[in-house]
Amino acid sequence: MRPESHLAHLHLGVLVDAHRAEEQRHQPVGIDELDRADEPWPGHVGVVTTLLKGLAVDATSTIAFTCGPPVMLTFVMAELIGLGLSPTNIVTTLERYMKCGVGKCGHCCVGHHYICVDGPVYNFDQIQRLPEAP
Repeated sequence: MRPESHLAHLHLGVLVDAHRAEEQRHQPVGIDELDRADEPWPGHVGVVTTLLKGLAVDATSTIAFTCGPPVMLTFVMAELIGLGLSPTNIVTTLERYMKCGVGKCGHCCVGHHYICVDGPVYNFDQIQRLPEAP
């Protein structure tokens, strides 16, 4: 058994109907929150950042991995910074339309970074230094 400080906790938010979410809730990786529910749902309902409010974490040893639409990530990162996490301990993906996938077309270029080649996974410290930081 791992010490408590090494446990992984997964908080997953989805935008699906409540019936399908209830079926998945009992899978090994369940759903914590729905963006909106169309019928009674025993879990959280709302945006994923509500799962982070008041979350007790050891900011010195916690690493957060996130993915999702850019607008959601902006708010999630702000909440994680508010919890005391270092920007280097917040890891996320940058979503860009990637046409060639090898850095030739330049469609995914942000500054001198090609998301398809250099990423798409970055920590928040790296993202803040990009010219188009979210």
